[in-house]
Amino acid sequence: MKKIGSLVMAGLVLGGAGILSALAQGTVAKDIPSEVAKAFDKQCAGCHSGLFAPKGLKLSPSKIASAIDAPSKEMPKLKLIDTADPAASYLLKKIEGAADISGVKMPKGRELAAADFELIKAWLLGLKAK
Repeated sequence: MKKIGSLVMAGLVLGGAGILSALAQGTVAKDIPSEVAKAFDKQCAGCHSGLFAPKGLKLSPSKIASAIDAPSKEMPKLKLIDTADPAASYLLKKIEGAADISGVKMPKGRELAAADFELIKAWLLGLKAK
């Protein structure tokens, strides 16, 4: 019985460490579908990762969740990914090239692959605060 208690305690300690690690990295516990993460990785993370990510926006698969309900640095009144109003997400406006964005359409200097655009758009529009 003592062994089981020790194993449970070890599991709690390790689980807590994982949660603290995730919080320290600034991640949010949101599920990002793997195909969406792959599209961001392929289309966005080349520029939006590392120490010099434009506007500090990191879109590598492990960082996408940090954009959920976070304000845009270009247009702070808008959220990057807005779960209350997904169609108003600044990230969506940037990849669509909406008239009311600041700066240029993304990805800069090229077109987003149509399949990846549709995948990211469908995911963004499917997000809704509960």
